Amino acid sequence: MSNNQFHGKIHYTWTQPYVSLNPVYQSNISKEEIKVKQEIKRWEYVDRIVDNMDSYPDAEKMIRNIFL
Repeated sequence: MSNNQFHGKIHYTWTQPYVSLNPVYQSNISKEEIKVKQEIKRWEYVDRIVDNMDSYPDAEKMIRNIFL
């Protein structure tokens, strides 16, 4: 960055972002592989929610309708 003085004009500076700090550019992993990993994490999150359920109201309702 430069130390230019402000003389009533618009003054701005810009630096190149550190690409090496962005996880997308840190490895040779493709964007598709990153998307797959994110989708797997979402599925694991849903699996944990389902595993912690004590009952399954929608399934119980369907079973009751079958046996009535």
